[in-house]
Amino acid sequence: KKGLEIDGSNTCTGIRSTDRKTIQVTQPVKHAKVRVGETLRIAWTSTGLVQSVDATLLISGEAYASIAVGVHNSGFIDFIVPMETPASQAFSVFLRTDSGESCTSEEFSIVGDWAVFDSI
Repeated sequence: KKGLEIDGSNTCTGIRSTDRKTIQVTQPVKHAKVRVGETLRIAWTSTGLVQSVDATLLISGEAYASIAVGVHNSGFIDFIVPMETPASQAFSVFLRTDSGESCTSEEFSIVGDWAVFDSI
C-alpha cells in the first residue's frame, strides 16, 4: 500500500502528551494459524477517544492487503482470508487510528486449504 509507513517492530506507538491515545493488538496472537477461506479475528484495545481504525495485512513487514479503512472502533474486525492469499508464517496486522497511533501484531501463519481425499 503506497504511503504506508511501518516500523517493522512489534511495539506500538501512540502515547501523546496531550491526548493519551493508544492502541494495542490483542489478536491474532503470536504463532496463531488460520486457513485461507476462514475468518481471522483481529482484536485490539485502545485508550482515549479513538473513533476509527485502519487495518492492513502484512507479509514480512510489507503491506499485502488492506483489510479495513476507517472502521468504527469496536475493538475487533472479522476478516475472511481470501482463497488466493499465499501461505506464509510471516503475516502480521498493522493498525492505525484516525489520529495516527499505530501498532503491529506479532507474526502468525496463514496456511493453504486442506486437501480432501476420498477413502479407497
